[in-house]
Amino acid sequence: MKYQFIEDHSHSYGVALLCAARLVSRSAYYHWRKRKPSLRDIWCLDLVATITKVFEDLKGRYGTPRIYKELKKLEYKVSLNTVAKIMSKHNLVGMKRKRFKRTINSDHDLKIYPNLLQQNFKAAQKNEL
Repeated sequence: MKYQFIEDHSHSYGVALLCAARLVSRSAYYHWRKRKPSLRDIWCLDLVATITKVFEDLKGRYGTPRIYKELKKLEYKVSLNTVAKIMSKHNLVGMKRKRFKRTINSDHDLKIYPNLLQQNFKAAQKNEL
């Protein structure tokens, strides 16, 4: 993180000044720039790409537990917490189910009026029905 910050702001400020502000040596920063990504970094990038692909293939409906199960089917060795961290870091949030809402209350003591129209809503003139 500290080296990436220096990389991002090196065009505005000098590298020496940024390294002094972050309490790192310039040689460590330049060594970081030349370094190849580690196997863990490559694995993490692959995992992020896979999680994003699975999430998009399922139209954003699945949350962390179901994405975790899909990764297990794909034989990825990863924990549920890791999947949760990656999904929250990349703003991948599954859709929540709508709660069941009862719209008709049939258990009431009110007067029930007869259906006079029988679903026939066509009128020949205004105010006929």
